[in-house]
Amino acid sequence: MNISIQPPVLQEAQRDFIPTGHAIRVFGMRRSGNHGIINWIKRNTDSGQTIFLNNCRFGDPLLMFQSVAHSKGTAERRILNVENHPKMRRAVVQFNTSENHIVSYENLTLGEIQADPTTPDGRYAPTVEWKNVLIYRRFLNWLASYLKLMHKKKSAPYRHTFRDALWRYKAALLEVDRLQGDDIIPIHYDRWAADPAYRENRLSKLSLPILDNSLGEIARYGGGSSFGQEPQTSDTVVHAERWAEFENQSKFRKILNAMLDDPEFHGLVEKHFPEDIAIAQNLVTRSKG
Repeated sequence: MNISIQPPVLQEAQRDFIPTGHAIRVFGMRRSGNHGIINWIKRNTDSGQTIFLNNCRFGDPLLMFQSVAHSKGTAERRILNVENHPKMRRAVVQFNTSENHIVSYENLTLGEIQADPTTPDGRYAPTVEWKNVLIYRRFLNWLASYLKLMHKKKSAPYRHTFRDALWRYKAALLEVDRLQGDDIIPIHYDRWAADPAYRENRLSKLSLPILDNSLGEIARYGGGSSFGQEPQTSDTVVHAERWAEFENQSKFRKILNAMLDDPEFHGLVEKHFPEDIAIAQNLVTRSKG
């Protein structure tokens, strides 16, 4: 639950704060492998302590996070229910003392955060030189994973917001396609999970050393992977053809048809995942046959 009222303890947080180590913002659609990538980034920060403000919304990240993790070496603590003042006080201390800061946004784009008058700086100084990680996942596998999530939740809010999630996937892919600069680091989750050389290249773009280029274990913030409940490493859950579980479902095919009928969306998916267009066209044709 996001916080709407500032606990008094937030007054103790530094303002115009500039991290002395790495300052990284991460943007990605839910079910795009965000936490596998974030854990890998944390394992490769070369010095000092790291604070991770997870799943922030519009506004001051220190106020609008859903959970916080603090790590030094392999030790890590997660703080939930941050409206609880003792835990919020600990988060403030960690904010003030951590060299490396990672701030993540799910189902929000960099453009939305930059355009919001209450964001992006909050207690951070406007001169912080953020590295902005844009995570994106193969469309068919993301769609299958998101549908799996909706099936598990079986709740009206998830059903009603799926159209919005589809629009946001398209908006996120547009940013991957259009944004450029040394501060923009796109990470293709499927390639990241399959190719150690690609991971090395992305670490270089982030100005991080190669300390641990393994995939590590899946983080289960918000439930973790929707495919299977046993603890797994990232390499055991990626790159199976996730979409195959849904290929005979009418809802899945209707969404594919909607993507194919949207020229801009169709073009984006074809540019980044041409194999998905061929599969989608085949599935839609079969459903009409």
